[in-house]
Amino acid sequence: MSDTAPGTIDRETWHSIARGIAAAALWSEGMCAFIGAVPAPRLCQPARQAVLGGDFYEGAAGIARFLGHAARIAAEDALRGAAVGAIRHGLARARGCSLH
Repeated sequence: MSDTAPGTIDRETWHSIARGIAAAALWSEGMCAFIGAVPAPRLCQPARQAVLGGDFYEGAAGIARFLGHAARIAAEDALRGAAVGAIRHGLARARGCSLH
């Protein structure tokens, strides 16, 4: 029997996910970007893979938040570095004002 609540994942799983995301980062000039699925340019076309933007819900800012939390909990410098790189990427790609 698992000691995690329904709908949650255990510590080893999220730590493994965080490490995988950090390892997949594409680095340039102190920033890191990530490749992921993005919406198709037109209806009825499949999603495509591209460098994610800087926004919170679908891009680097949200990834930075997840990696930052993971780095704090795991006390792991590699995760912390990737979180900072993702924040830099998100800020570099930011357009106008945002709630987040």
